[in-house]
Amino acid sequence: MIVECGFSDNRQKFEIVIPENKRIGIMLSSGADSAILLYLLCLELQNPGRSIEEIKYIFTVPKTDGAELHSPKIVDWINERLKINLPQPTIFGAKNVHTLHHSKQVGDSITAIYDEYNPEHTDLFLFLADQRPVPKPWIIEGVYPFRVDENLYPEFISLPFNHLDKSHTIDLHYMFKTESLLELSHSCTQKDSGRCNRCYHCLERQWAFERLEKMDPGVN
Repeated sequence: MIVECGFSDNRQKFEIVIPENKRIGIMLSSGADSAILLYLLCLELQNPGRSIEEIKYIFTVPKTDGAELHSPKIVDWINERLKINLPQPTIFGAKNVHTLHHSKQVGDSITAIYDEYNPEHTDLFLFLADQRPVPKPWIIEGVYPFRVDENLYPEFISLPFNHLDKSHTIDLHYMFKTESLLELSHSCTQKDSGRCNRCYHCLERQWAFERLEKMDPGVN
């Protein structure tokens, strides 16, 4: 699957390639990015010769932002929309995940997942929805999340959005008519429901909708 998305002056292409003969997993943070990535994976696996059953794990890290409260609703919505039967989220995080800085919660949890579910690193392949931070400068300069510049483990992990920013992934929801997923998604890293409207992720989401000249339908 090759898709082009984004505002008219910053269109970007990305490709989703799902390897065969692997147990497929996805890190579902309950944000808008991982929600649309899961949806696109399902569309790709509905093509002839593939099966939704290739998705074995939907991992949700039990962070302080309450991701595990919202991820089942996203899975249920996709199941209903596409008439499929995805597995329910597996709540799994690194040891003492709640004491880690936000930038380490997911990275350390991925290591823990491989140690627990695939210690030989043979057939588990994970998809992550990480994308680029908001272009500099912006209103909270210096408060940027850690995001890898390149995928160092392409044999184990896919980062199809890694060269996109939030405006691209939000645009995907309008392209694929999944605005209802935006309503279910949760971006704030300071509250487990609603928004603080101060953290990087709240402001990043606001920036993306303004960039696209859209109104955010989400309430979480």
